[in-house]
Amino acid sequence: MVEGSNLSTKEKILKVSEQVFAEKGFDGARVDEIARKAGVNKALIYYYFDGKDDLLDHLFNLLIDEVRNFIVEEVKDLNLDDDEAFNKVFNNTLNLLETKRDILKVAFIESLKGDTKHSIIFNLGEIIMGSEIERITEVFTSMGLEVPEDKQYMLVGEFFTGILPMIGFVIFKDNFSNYFGTDPDKIKDHFKKVFKKSHLGFHDLSK
Repeated sequence: MVEGSNLSTKEKILKVSEQVFAEKGFDGARVDEIARKAGVNKALIYYYFDGKDDLLDHLFNLLIDEVRNFIVEEVKDLNLDDDEAFNKVFNNTLNLLETKRDILKVAFIESLKGDTKHSIIFNLGEIIMGSEIERITEVFTSMGLEVPEDKQYMLVGEFFTGILPMIGFVIFKDNFSNYFGTDPDKIKDHFKKVFKKSHLGFHDLSK
Protein backbone atom coordinates (compact mmCIF):
# COMPACT_ATOMS: atom_id res chain seq x y z
CA MET A 1 0.00 0.00 0.00
CA VAL A 2 1.27 3.45 -0.87
CA GLU A 3 2.49 5.60 1.99
CA GLY A 4 1.01 9.00 2.71
CA SER A 5 -2.37 9.19 4.44
CA ASN A 6 -2.75 12.82 3.34
CA LEU A 7 -3.23 11.75 -0.27
CA SER A 8 -6.77 11.69 -1.62
CA THR A 9 -8.05 8.39 -3.00
CA LYS A 10 -7.63 9.63 -6.57
CA GLU A 11 -4.09 10.88 -5.88
CA LYS A 12 -3.22 7.57 -4.22
CA ILE A 13 -4.45 5.62 -7.24
CA LEU A 14 -2.39 7.82 -9.57
CA LYS A 15 0.72 7.49 -7.40
CA VAL A 16 0.49 3.71 -7.31
CA SER A 17 -0.29 3.57 -11.04
CA GLU A 18 2.90 5.50 -11.72
CA GLN A 19 4.92 3.01 -9.67
CA VAL A 20 3.31 -0.06 -11.25
CA PHE A 21 3.65 1.31 -14.79
CA ALA A 22 7.34 2.02 -14.16
CA GLU A 23 7.93 -1.44 -12.69
CA LYS A 24 5.85 -3.58 -15.06
CA GLY A 25 5.54 -1.35 -18.10
CA PHE A 26 2.21 -0.07 -19.37
CA ASP A 27 1.40 -3.29 -21.22
CA GLY A 28 2.32 -5.48 -18.26
CA ALA A 29 0.49 -3.44 -15.63
CA ARG A 30 -2.87 -4.68 -14.36
CA VAL A 31 -5.67 -2.70 -12.77
CA ASP A 32 -6.06 -5.49 -10.19
CA GLU A 33 -2.50 -4.94 -8.98
CA ILE A 34 -2.93 -1.17 -8.89
CA ALA A 35 -6.07 -1.58 -6.77
CA ARG A 36 -4.36 -4.01 -4.40
CA LYS A 37 -1.28 -1.84 -3.88
CA ALA A 38 -3.39 1.30 -3.48
CA GLY A 39 -5.58 -0.48 -0.94
CA VAL A 40 -8.79 0.30 -2.81
CA ASN A 41 -11.54 -1.67 -4.49
CA LYS A 42 -11.02 -2.21 -8.22
CA ALA A 43 -14.44 -0.69 -8.88
CA LEU A 44 -13.27 2.54 -7.26
CA ILE A 45 -10.53 2.90 -9.87
CA TYR A 46 -13.15 2.67 -12.60
CA TYR A 47 -15.22 5.25 -10.74
CA TYR A 48 -12.41 7.79 -11.16
CA PHE A 49 -10.84 6.54 -14.39
CA ASP A 50 -11.95 4.74 -17.56
CA GLY A 51 -9.06 2.27 -17.40
CA LYS A 52 -5.29 2.01 -17.88
CA ASP A 53 -5.18 4.40 -20.81
CA ASP A 54 -7.04 7.03 -18.83
CA LEU A 55 -4.71 6.57 -15.85
CA LEU A 56 -1.68 7.02 -18.08
CA ASP A 57 -3.19 10.07 -19.76
CA HIS A 58 -3.80 11.66 -16.35
CA LEU A 59 -0.20 11.00 -15.29
CA PHE A 60 1.16 12.40 -18.54
CA ASN A 61 -1.03 15.50 -18.28
CA LEU A 62 0.21 16.11 -14.73
CA LEU A 63 3.79 15.78 -15.97
CA ILE A 64 3.20 18.22 -18.82
CA ASP A 65 1.56 20.75 -16.47
CA GLU A 66 4.51 20.61 -14.06
CA VAL A 67 7.06 21.05 -16.84
CA ARG A 68 5.09 23.93 -18.36
CA ASN A 69 4.84 25.68 -14.98
CA PHE A 70 8.54 25.11 -14.37
CA ILE A 71 9.43 26.75 -17.67
CA VAL A 72 7.26 29.75 -16.90
CA GLU A 73 8.88 30.17 -13.48
CA GLU A 74 12.54 29.38 -14.14
CA VAL A 75 13.55 28.71 -17.72
CA LYS A 76 11.82 31.22 -19.96
CA ASP A 77 13.99 34.23 -19.05
CA LEU A 78 17.23 32.34 -18.41
CA ASN A 79 20.41 34.07 -19.55
CA LEU A 80 22.67 31.27 -20.77
CA ASP A 81 25.69 33.57 -20.48
CA ASP A 82 25.23 33.68 -16.70
CA ASP A 83 26.98 30.61 -15.21
CA GLU A 84 25.31 31.00 -11.83
CA ALA A 85 21.86 31.24 -13.39
CA PHE A 86 22.58 28.28 -15.67
CA ASN A 87 23.76 26.11 -12.75
CA LYS A 88 20.66 26.97 -10.74
CA VAL A 89 18.26 26.08 -13.56
CA PHE A 90 20.28 22.98 -14.46
CA ASN A 91 20.10 21.68 -10.88
CA ASN A 92 16.43 22.57 -10.48
CA THR A 93 15.59 20.90 -13.78
CA LEU A 94 17.31 17.67 -12.77
CA ASN A 95 15.62 17.80 -9.37
CA LEU A 96 12.21 18.15 -11.02
CA LEU A 97 12.89 15.31 -13.45
CA GLU A 98 14.15 13.14 -10.58
CA THR A 99 10.77 13.44 -8.86
CA LYS A 100 9.17 12.33 -12.13
CA ARG A 101 11.58 9.52 -12.88
CA ASP A 102 8.99 6.73 -12.77
CA ILE A 103 6.59 8.34 -15.21
CA LEU A 104 9.49 9.46 -17.42
CA LYS A 105 10.59 5.82 -17.71
CA VAL A 106 7.09 4.92 -18.89
CA ALA A 107 6.99 7.91 -21.22
CA PHE A 108 10.36 6.96 -22.72
CA ILE A 109 9.21 3.43 -23.53
CA GLU A 110 5.79 4.49 -24.82
CA SER A 111 7.36 7.11 -27.09
CA LEU A 112 9.42 4.40 -28.79
CA LYS A 113 6.30 2.56 -29.92
CA GLY A 114 4.88 3.10 -33.38
CA ASP A 115 1.61 4.38 -31.94
CA THR A 116 1.91 8.15 -31.44
CA LYS A 117 -0.94 8.29 -28.92
CA HIS A 118 1.44 8.31 -25.95
CA SER A 119 4.43 10.12 -27.50
CA ILE A 120 4.83 12.14 -24.33
CA ILE A 121 8.58 12.70 -24.78
CA PHE A 122 7.82 14.56 -27.99
CA ASN A 123 4.96 16.43 -26.30
CA LEU A 124 7.39 17.59 -23.62
CA GLY A 125 9.83 18.46 -26.35
CA GLU A 126 7.30 20.74 -28.02
CA ILE A 127 6.77 22.66 -24.78
CA ILE A 128 10.46 23.05 -23.95
CA MET A 129 11.60 23.64 -27.53
CA GLY A 130 9.00 26.35 -28.00
CA SER A 131 10.51 28.28 -25.10
CA GLU A 132 14.08 27.58 -26.19
CA ILE A 133 13.55 28.56 -29.82
CA GLU A 134 11.89 31.78 -28.70
CA ARG A 135 14.97 32.56 -26.60
CA ILE A 136 17.36 31.71 -29.46
CA THR A 137 15.46 34.14 -31.67
CA GLU A 138 15.75 36.87 -29.02
CA VAL A 139 19.50 36.26 -28.57
CA PHE A 140 20.25 36.39 -32.28
CA THR A 141 18.15 39.54 -32.66
CA SER A 142 19.86 41.28 -29.72
CA MET A 143 23.26 40.47 -31.25
CA GLY A 144 22.20 41.90 -34.60
CA LEU A 145 22.46 38.48 -36.22
CA GLU A 146 20.07 36.96 -38.70
CA VAL A 147 17.71 34.49 -37.07
CA PRO A 148 18.21 30.98 -38.51
CA GLU A 149 15.44 30.21 -40.96
CA ASP A 150 15.86 26.45 -40.64
CA LYS A 151 13.50 25.63 -37.78
CA GLN A 152 14.20 21.92 -38.20
CA TYR A 153 17.84 22.58 -37.36
CA MET A 154 16.81 24.26 -34.13
CA LEU A 155 14.35 21.47 -33.29
CA VAL A 156 17.04 18.83 -33.80
CA GLY A 157 19.54 20.79 -31.72
CA GLU A 158 17.17 21.41 -28.83
CA PHE A 159 15.81 17.88 -28.73
CA PHE A 160 19.02 15.88 -29.14
CA THR A 161 21.43 18.11 -27.18
CA GLY A 162 19.02 19.40 -24.53
CA ILE A 163 15.83 17.50 -23.79
CA LEU A 164 16.79 13.91 -24.53
CA PRO A 165 20.13 13.96 -22.65
CA MET A 166 18.44 15.40 -19.55
CA ILE A 167 15.71 12.77 -19.52
CA GLY A 168 18.15 9.99 -20.39
CA PHE A 169 20.49 10.97 -17.57
CA VAL A 170 17.70 10.86 -14.98
CA ILE A 171 16.43 7.50 -16.24
CA PHE A 172 19.76 5.71 -16.66
CA LYS A 173 22.21 7.29 -14.21
CA ASP A 174 21.76 4.74 -11.40
CA ASN A 175 22.04 1.74 -13.71
CA PHE A 176 24.98 3.41 -15.46
CA SER A 177 26.75 3.92 -12.13
CA ASN A 178 26.15 0.31 -11.07
CA TYR A 179 27.25 -1.14 -14.39
CA PHE A 180 30.41 0.93 -14.86
CA GLY A 181 31.25 1.27 -11.17
CA THR A 182 31.35 5.06 -11.39
CA ASP A 183 31.11 7.36 -8.38
CA PRO A 184 27.43 8.37 -8.06
CA ASP A 185 28.42 11.67 -6.44
CA LYS A 186 30.56 12.67 -9.42
CA ILE A 187 28.20 11.63 -12.22
CA LYS A 188 26.06 14.76 -11.98
CA ASP A 189 29.09 17.07 -12.19
CA HIS A 190 30.46 15.14 -15.17
CA PHE A 191 27.11 15.26 -16.91
CA LYS A 192 26.78 19.00 -16.30
CA LYS A 193 30.16 19.65 -17.93
CA VAL A 194 29.29 17.50 -20.94
CA PHE A 195 25.83 19.07 -21.20
CA LYS A 196 27.26 22.59 -21.15
CA LYS A 197 29.70 21.77 -23.94
CA SER A 198 27.09 20.12 -26.13
CA HIS A 199 23.92 22.10 -25.49
CA LEU A 200 25.46 25.52 -24.95
CA GLY A 201 27.72 24.75 -27.87
CA PHE A 202 24.58 24.37 -29.95
CA HIS A 203 23.47 27.77 -28.67
CA ASP A 204 26.98 29.02 -29.50
CA LEU A 205 27.14 30.55 -26.05
CA SER A 206 29.51 28.16 -24.29
CA LYS A 207 32.79 29.52 -23.06
